Parts: sequence; structure tokens; C-alpha cells
Amino acid sequence: LDCTSGWYATQEWTGVRMDRLLGTVAGESILVTSATGYCRRYPIGDAPRLLLATGAGGSELSPGHGAPARLVAPGRRGFWWVKWVTEISVEERPWWVQAPFPLT
Repeated sequence: LDCTSGWYATQEWTGVRMDRLLGTVAGESILVTSATGYCRRYPIGDAPRLLLATGAGGSELSPGHGAPARLVAPGRRGFWWVKWVTEISVEERPWWVQAPFPLT
């Protein structure tokens, strides 16, 4: 995890790969939404590299780390790692069509 505030951490995550969760689907992007309303969109081709994590470091995720499920996006900055995932959908919109970041 590479945080935008300047720190990073290496962790062993457990969960299910996005391509295995979705199976064969048609679409341009994967939209992942948090309980907070925050969302990020990813290219459908990234599905094999994305993980819907339920654990880290040999333990279940804690609420502060995104329990019950958190999206792990290797190679992307921390703001791409959606916590408290409540919805995943495949859409026709391109991945680069993103909601603006919250300003608070």
C-alpha cells in the first residue's frame, strides 16, 4: 500500500481475485463503491490484478482497515484501494471516467 501522505507498507492480503469473482463479463470498466459513497473505476483488463480482500497479515480485516471487504489494487496509490466495499458493478463507461475526489 502506497499512501499519498508519504508512507507505504507491504502486506500479505487474502481474499478473492476480481476476475474470479466476476467470471466472464462484457464491459469496459469495474466500478467499486464504498459504504461512504466513495468509488473508483478500474479497466476491466485489471481484474486479474485486483483483489477483494477480507484479510491481511493472517487476520481478518478490522473496520479501520476496510472490513468486511477492501479492494486491493497493487501498483496504484492508496486512494485507489477502496475500503468498506458495498457494491461492485461492470459498466460500459471507460475506466478513466471517475467521480471527483471529496474535498473534505
